[in-house]
Amino acid sequence: MAEIMANPTDGFQVENVEDDAYRWLATILGPTDTLYEGGKFKLELLFPSDYPFSPPKVRFLTKIFHCNISPDGHICLSILADEWSSILTVEKFHDEIARSWTKRCAKPAGPPESS
Repeated sequence: MAEIMANPTDGFQVENVEDDAYRWLATILGPTDTLYEGGKFKLELLFPSDYPFSPPKVRFLTKIFHCNISPDGHICLSILADEWSSILTVEKFHDEIARSWTKRCAKPAGPPESS
């Protein structure tokens, strides 16, 4: 939390819930030139007691439609499960989520194969 407060990221804010170091609320702004532009999305982050060795549980509190987000707001990404690394920080996995969504949803797969 101290690192994020000292070096804020545009469009990303966090706060503790009731002074609980293991429960954060985050707000992210929808990126410019996307379907989410102008949106203000609230998320809940629950950190396990053995963080950073286990990933936090992250859930969108604001309804959002996205292929990697379940209807109840849970994010379905491998970096929040079996590909978690203790070197990842909240800020880094926010970047990884954005990078993954861009690759999966916004970049062409490559040139079509010729027949």
